[in-house]
Amino acid sequence: MSRARCVRAATAPPAESAGARLASAPAGELDGPDEVRVGASLALGVSAYALGVGADPARVHRLLERLGLEGLRPDGYVRLESLVALFDDLARLSHDDAFGIHYGTSPALVEALGVLGLLCRSAATFGDALTLGQRYESLLLQTPGARATAVQLRADALVMVDEVPVADAERARHFAEMSAATVAHLTRVWACADGDLLELRFRHAAPRATAAHAQAFGPARLVFGAARDEVTLSRRLLSKPMRHADPLVARVLESLAQAQARARRPGGDEGLSLRERAERLVREHLHEGKVPALDVIARRLCVSGRTLQRQLTEHGLTFRSLLDVERQALATQLLRDRSASLSDVALRLGFFDERSLRRARKRWADVPAPAPRRDPPAR
Repeated sequence: MSRARCVRAATAPPAESAGARLASAPAGELDGPDEVRVGASLALGVSAYALGVGADPARVHRLLERLGLEGLRPDGYVRLESLVALFDDLARLSHDDAFGIHYGTSPALVEALGVLGLLCRSAATFGDALTLGQRYESLLLQTPGARATAVQLRADALVMVDEVPVADAERARHFAEMSAATVAHLTRVWACADGDLLELRFRHAAPRATAAHAQAFGPARLVFGAARDEVTLSRRLLSKPMRHADPLVARVLESLAQAQARARRPGGDEGLSLRERAERLVREHLHEGKVPALDVIARRLCVSGRTLQRQLTEHGLTFRSLLDVERQALATQLLRDRSASLSDVALRLGFFDERSLRRARKRWADVPAPAPRRDPPAR
């Protein structure tokens, strides 16, 4: 028998006032999902996941074309309605009636969360992770003048409420179940929180089978046909330590999240040269623990590797020298923390060992400082 308790919609006790919310900015009213945009990394990630579980590549390609989602940039955005339709259609192409749940509990989803996911993962407590998630929500969701998710506190519970429901609840089923499964999975994996998921409420009707729901949500109470999509967690979760807490990593990632949030505002790249945009992308990769190749950065900038190198040459740079400048800056930042060992910093910057990092630092000391970077205009 399924461990999940499935019921039809029932009236839930009202949540406390907005004054009890964790976020400083209250959730507001939105005209509808048309003005909500979601990070394109989710669209790219779920498409790759569908291909990995057996969806026909040609049909997935035609689907992306039909929805206008072909050729997306990972740092771009798509309309919420388009992403919801993508989830619904990929579920059919994958022949998986629990597609949203399976994607929401997969490593592929965590990867699609990018810097925001890594930042929350390295927070000290679950409450800190939740606060950071709301603070940098714009990296994954753009909702003008409001929050997409309201976090409310009751006497003994924490309730996450979807403030921007898509009109067609049945069409949005896989997207809604993905969102809930992600919360359930990450609390269990990152905060070691078994038994702290209390209830999930979905606007869509109960599916024919709920075995996947029982596996993802355990003994939590499931309500279908509800007025809103909600996830209710135990309030004690707020003080639970995160399994991968790391203050140094959290500080570095928060700096990167701030930079990305500024860059992703409308016109965030306005006035930046190709060199400056390349510097920004190299910096982002290094902060994520990756050492990018020239071709990787060129593809992100939608130019050829030859064009990028030519532009750098005009500034007296090579790609390697640009990479060295950014590595040097990050090494200096990381080594300010006395708790960080030289071997840890070397590994994070992609060096083979401490000796390689020491040789690089000696080489950097013999190289004149680069020309100052021009930051984007203040908004």
